Amino acid sequence: MLEGDRPMPAMKPKVKDQLDSIVIEGQSVVYDDSTGDVHLLNPAATAVFQLCDGGATVKELARDIAEVCELAVDEVEAHVRAVIKEFKRMGLIEPPARRQQGDTKPRADASTRE
Repeated sequence: MLEGDRPMPAMKPKVKDQLDSIVIEGQSVVYDDSTGDVHLLNPAATAVFQLCDGGATVKELARDIAEVCELAVDEVEAHVRAVIKEFKRMGLIEPPARRQQGDTKPRADASTRE
């Protein structure tokens, strides 16, 4: 995907700071303080959730999980992408930054609200 002439950076998913979570028997109970919502994550989603610290791309997360679980990276990546898509739908992932570091010009699709 291209934004103008520059390739878009790979997404590095990060869970929102407003979340509190606890792991019970391999499943996470996640409370969103900003909305009051409570979510229950199965063990596979819990593993992905715990890795979403903003430090790795989806592809890197999938590669690490595949290596530990001795599974095919492509198959794991498809599942990781599906889980992160669901996290986004549930509002658990921080939205991507509107601007890249050092870029002082707003994106053409950025809207301003006042």
